[in-house]
Amino acid sequence: METFSGCHVNIHAFWSTKNTEAMITHEMQQMLVPQITKILPKLGCRALAIQALPDHIHLLFWLNPDHSIYTVVEAVKKRTAAQINENKMCRKRFAWSEKIYSHAVPDKYLPEVSASIRLQKGHHDNMTFEDEVAKHLQKVERLLRLTNEKSFTVW
Repeated sequence: METFSGCHVNIHAFWSTKNTEAMITHEMQQMLVPQITKILPKLGCRALAIQALPDHIHLLFWLNPDHSIYTVVEAVKKRTAAQINENKMCRKRFAWSEKIYSHAVPDKYLPEVSASIRLQKGHHDNMTFEDEVAKHLQKVERLLRLTNEKSFTVW
């Protein structure tokens, strides 16, 4: 059921294929965006930007407050992996990594983050997924120091 109220949180989540293998083909990339766009409204969420790369995916979305980030992303991962495997789009069994990296994005930064996600293909000519995770964790650490928070969650 698609419900979009004024109450939501913008989330930028990203995760890799199992073992960060470059398994996502162009055909799979073309399937993932519309598939995820269909999955999210069933959870009361809305996709804002999606970019699938050979070894990982970025998703910017409105999170329905009735669900956790983990629940939404796990639903996306489960349904997309099932479709890839059912349609035999991969030579071997496709699986996503168990880890999910995410953070909230204030409304005023949505255009910047959305543009960054759409430009990921060029961005990854010079940076690996592991480099990106390290950069993400450094940003979170900096934010924690600025806000004096003691913890954050990375699934």
